[in-house]
Amino acid sequence: VAFSYGFIYVKGQLLTRKDSGIAHFDDLKGKALGNTSGTYEAIALEKDVKNWGSGSFRAYQSQNDTLLAVAQGHIEATGVTNTVAAATLKSGKYKNLKVAGNAPYVVDYVSLGAKRNEYGLLNYLNLFVNQQVRTGRYKELWTKWVGTEIPPADLTVPHVYY
Repeated sequence: VAFSYGFIYVKGQLLTRKDSGIAHFDDLKGKALGNTSGTYEAIALEKDVKNWGSGSFRAYQSQNDTLLAVAQGHIEATGVTNTVAAATLKSGKYKNLKVAGNAPYVVDYVSLGAKRNEYGLLNYLNLFVNQQVRTGRYKELWTKWVGTEIPPADLTVPHVYY
């Protein structure tokens, strides 16, 4: 399998209540935190809580349970992907939640896949991704499906793509 250029990226963000006083990752130290059991974000956040030596971590069975725990004050914050954060805020179900900055975890770029020896298809997929960004269609689709609360990723690499 070979992959195209990345067409979207998923990065960790902090989701908390608007009245929590949490503005960035460093504010999480010593707080009650939680996440959905077994997810990358949960494993990374639980490790951070252990390394800090203060605060607590709770695992929940589903993302809905985690979001509800934050909204109701059972935990003070959680880490979710930027797309989940945007969808949560866009849904309007949790009007008291906000994004409080980024989590310092690995960014995951999502690509299209094809058979490794399908060079023509791979070149077409890369051209397709490039054209979506250059024409503004990428931003248009991001706004339609993810929203405006979280801006779309800059998929260009300075001094490489021109």
